[in-house]
Amino acid sequence: LRVIALRAPVTLAAGSYAWVDLAVTPQGFTYDQRVAVQCLMRITAFIDAIARPYTGQPVYLLGFSQGADFAVSAALHRSDLIAGAVLVAGSIPPEARLLAAGPERLARLAILLAHGTVDQLVPVSFARTGRAMLTSLGAGLTYREYLMGHEISPDCLADIHAWLAARLDEHSAP
Repeated sequence: LRVIALRAPVTLAAGSYAWVDLAVTPQGFTYDQRVAVQCLMRITAFIDAIARPYTGQPVYLLGFSQGADFAVSAALHRSDLIAGAVLVAGSIPPEARLLAAGPERLARLAILLAHGTVDQLVPVSFARTGRAMLTSLGAGLTYREYLMGHEISPDCLADIHAWLAARLDEHSAP
């Protein structure tokens, strides 16, 4: 297993980063979608370049908060390259649906969508909306809610571990 961690380029606070600048409105977070799409293209190009020497080995993404937004966008857009994604405390950006591959490719995409029911930053309703969208697109979805805020609880982490272990077992089975 090779693990590569990308740190988002925008510094929000000490130890807190984002992929694009966010503005908070009464309707939720907003950002420049053109910048987000450009960022997504850079992320997927990086993943493609880093995965190329390991052709045939599955690539899984894990994203937290805005990282989950970009992980799901990359997975939907490049399901030919990405086998699955773990998404924690994020949302599904509108442009993700527009860039999504066709249903025949998305049927092979495995996604774990996890969210806290008491998340004060990204409401659980965002995850529930994302669940409906990912289901309608035909992605292989596992959905979990936890009694947690904008964080990764021990129960959530245990489920992430079990979900990833099951996916890796599927790829190593004869």
